[in-house]
Amino acid sequence: MEIPLFLYMFGSDLQYPVFQNLIYEKECLDKFEQNVTFCRNVSNYYNDKDIQTAANHFYFISSLTLMIPSLITTLLLGAASDYWSVKIPLIIPYVGCILGSINYIVQSFLIHSSVYYLLISDVLFGICGGYIAIISTTLTYGVKTCLIRHRSYRIAGIEGAIGLGGTIGFALSGTIREACGYVAIFLIVIGLQILALIYLLLVAKETEFERRPPNENTSLINGAGKQIFEVIRDFYKVLSKKRTFHIILLLNLFAFGIELLIFSGLGDIQFSYLRYKLGWGDKKYGWFSGLSYGITTASVIFLYPLFRMWVKSDGLLASLGLSFKFVSLLMFAFIQNDIMAYAISVVVMFNRFVSTGFRAFISSLIEMNEQGKIFSIIAIMEGISSLVATSIYNNIYPKTLSFFPGLLYVISAALLLIPFFIVGSSDLYVRSMKNENLEDDDDILDSHNDRVRMPICGNYYRILVVLVSFLCLVSICSNYIIINFTFICMKDDMSETVETSNGTLKSAFDYTPTEKKHILWAVAAGTIVGTFPVNVLYVKFGAKIPFFVAGMLSALTTAITPMTAGGNTVLFLFVRFLQGIAYSADFAAVGIVIAKWAPLRETAIFISALTSFTSIASIVTNGASGLICESSLGWKYSFYFHAIGSVIVFILWLIVYNDNPAVHKSVSQKELGKIQKNKSESHLKDNIEVPYFKIFTSPTILCVWLCAFTELTTLILIATYAPIYFRSVLGFTIKEIGFWLGLLIAVHIPFRFVCAFLSDKTRCLSELGKILLFNTFAVGCVGICFVIFGYVPAENKYTAVFVLAVLECFISFNCGGFYKCGTLHARQFSTIVISTIQFTKCLALFAGPAVVAYFVTDETNQTQWSHVFISVAVLNVIATGSQTIHHIIERNC
Repeated sequence: MEIPLFLYMFGSDLQYPVFQNLIYEKECLDKFEQNVTFCRNVSNYYNDKDIQTAANHFYFISSLTLMIPSLITTLLLGAASDYWSVKIPLIIPYVGCILGSINYIVQSFLIHSSVYYLLISDVLFGICGGYIAIISTTLTYGVKTCLIRHRSYRIAGIEGAIGLGGTIGFALSGTIREACGYVAIFLIVIGLQILALIYLLLVAKETEFERRPPNENTSLINGAGKQIFEVIRDFYKVLSKKRTFHIILLLNLFAFGIELLIFSGLGDIQFSYLRYKLGWGDKKYGWFSGLSYGITTASVIFLYPLFRMWVKSDGLLASLGLSFKFVSLLMFAFIQNDIMAYAISVVVMFNRFVSTGFRAFISSLIEMNEQGKIFSIIAIMEGISSLVATSIYNNIYPKTLSFFPGLLYVISAALLLIPFFIVGSSDLYVRSMKNENLEDDDDILDSHNDRVRMPICGNYYRILVVLVSFLCLVSICSNYIIINFTFICMKDDMSETVETSNGTLKSAFDYTPTEKKHILWAVAAGTIVGTFPVNVLYVKFGAKIPFFVAGMLSALTTAITPMTAGGNTVLFLFVRFLQGIAYSADFAAVGIVIAKWAPLRETAIFISALTSFTSIASIVTNGASGLICESSLGWKYSFYFHAIGSVIVFILWLIVYNDNPAVHKSVSQKELGKIQKNKSESHLKDNIEVPYFKIFTSPTILCVWLCAFTELTTLILIATYAPIYFRSVLGFTIKEIGFWLGLLIAVHIPFRFVCAFLSDKTRCLSELGKILLFNTFAVGCVGICFVIFGYVPAENKYTAVFVLAVLECFISFNCGGFYKCGTLHARQFSTIVISTIQFTKCLALFAGPAVVAYFVTDETNQTQWSHVFISVAVLNVIATGSQTIHHIIERNC
């Protein structure tokens, strides 16, 4: 049934921007005394807040009018699909759709009539089931008429039909409306809907699967009230039925509900948002939406089936889609121009993986005779989510126009983390349970001992440990790099001034390049001093208390930084030195968490997750600091908010973390077995003697540290000097700098997890071959990109942004390169190896600013900056070559 669905979506999305534009035009006519000439020109009133508010209010009422009756109808149609007919429930919503389109044609002729007459269409379509009924009945038909093993591909095909229709519809909508008017659009739409209905009448067939007969009380011809009650009771039975993955099913329905809430809410305000921010009408919005739909459709049609055959996991693909969606929402929040908008259309390429992955994963958890009900339940969730989202987003969004219109996008991005972790961990759990059931006949889920020992996260408590550890790592790193961004806005703060040599006043926070170098070096000095003592504390006492103390020290020094920044220089540098000591605990914590909690088969994934804290810290800090700097609060509050966040996450660390998984009450026996599998007795023991001399003289470990030093030097240069380079050489504004740097760093995060998965799961290469290949990408290719970046002309600043994005993606391979090499080579002593990488980072903190100080005397001179990039690139190539040559010699000798 992909063809009628395509025709419906083509018409629906052809109509959608035009319908929104019609609402605005009618509201404008009402406000400006039926002045058609004025209201036909979007640029006359695109930023009129009164019209924005009125249009959003009407859209809220329209959504309620459509969704409330459609919820009840969808319940009935879903039950009918399971025990009566799969064809007739397909047809009914299209009849209501056609009737609604007839009213739109009438209201387009009567352009001066009240906007509220458009609600007649919503009533007619809603009574027949609405959009959610069309989707749910199509999915039910597709699942019931295909083999189980083809279910994911069938759902992907349906998603593809939705996307293809949306692509063409959105792309043509505004253009046709401008050329032919509203009536022509609605006539085309009704024609497409009639074609879809005819196709269903002629082609759709009843399923050959055995239908479950209803009891006498559930006949569809009985009284409507009793029928609705019985249908709701049936759905309740589906949700409450005891099954193997009952809790997993409910959790993922909840997670999918959050995603649907965000999708519906942002869909409601997106046209208004882009109209307000960029002055777009239905034509430009249609082009943008068409391009986005086209990219996501191609992705779900061609890439989803390939990825599904490769990873054999719908939940993992949903997580991939959610990670890209997270990035795209942050981009939307800080959008400034058309170029940024069209950059987003590329980032959303995996967005449709979310709904496809969720639907396929949830469908796999239930029986065949419940498929109609589960898709109806999802459709009901979509309807309820739409109602709730409409109420929230359309009423809150107009109130954000006066201070930060992108606020709802930022909040939505944060909320996406909930479904991301639920579906990802659920998929891992289900697959592990199924695999273990194949290996032995033990009923894992009925194990009394496991139920007692896993009260929180089942057999995946280690994921919670990694998450909390990651947040703590991000917090400490964010605290240390805040000043890199706030350098830009601190210099404009004239609340404290000093007199220059020529008698003029300047901000006390306007530091010279030399002063900036000392400020950065103070952290490096503290990190160098703290690295080895902190490592000794970790070896002797574990990570729980030492890392907590480091977090509190980081929070304290961050909170007092604004108080010391404009005063005594020595005191300010001492505070930065203490912050460096706190920062020295980061990499040692990574090492000990991996050594204690990571199964050997998940080493690269753990490394990928925990070592990406620098990137996430940059995203959070650059975005938040840019926003706070330009707000009425000022740059100082960026430090205060980060300090408060540190206290919160380190209290969580104290609650969640334990150095010994074997004695943790929330770790099940099954999970403990995975963590300890193939680890030697010495690996599992505490307080063993560390062979420092062998570690520090191992050629393999020395190559690891050299690669780490070169790559970290690159990262530090980007984190520290990219804001300055973007402002002084490329000419970006402060808001654009925060947006692009956050985006650049975010882009590589999904690639990082893909690289980790490839490193752990690829079997066609030896472990050494994978390490050498990944390391070449992570270090050597990064050097090449750095050279190219330095020679991109300033007038081609977006090309420079693209090159830097490619560089960030190559860095993603490091989890399967030198990090994994050091961890597998050192095993139980990997804490020492990774904590010493922290020491190389300290050296990089000196080396990066030193190279910049040597070559750059004028921050606006691109040639001087290019010398910096070439120097670091040469070092990257040397490091890559040294590790490759060492392993070749070691293998042949």
